[in-house]
Amino acid sequence: MIVVHCENKTSLDNIEEIAKIPEIDVVFLGPFDMSQSWGIPGQINHPLIEDACNRVLDACKSAGKAAGIFVLDGQQAKMRAEQGFQYITISLDVTIFAKACRNEIKYVKNLK
Repeated sequence: MIVVHCENKTSLDNIEEIAKIPEIDVVFLGPFDMSQSWGIPGQINHPLIEDACNRVLDACKSAGKAAGIFVLDGQQAKMRAEQGFQYITISLDVTIFAKACRNEIKYVKNLK
């Protein structure tokens, strides 16, 4: 499987042509990197990022490719799946592990 990343304005400007490349299976949108490229770091729900999502989805649909995206949690994954994304990565292993550790520490502290 060949997955290419769309993570900046230049790749977004060329997304229709990129998606047409026969060897590509998935076009993956990196919303955090894309927000950085637009000068709105971390604003992954900004209208510019939503427009990028729609452009990637449209390009993938037209080219018969799967659209991918990174999300922070299951709720966002569900929303993006309903939007049409098919290849979704949820959070990072270290983030999920750290959250679980914090929850266990809170539990222990509340045992008094």
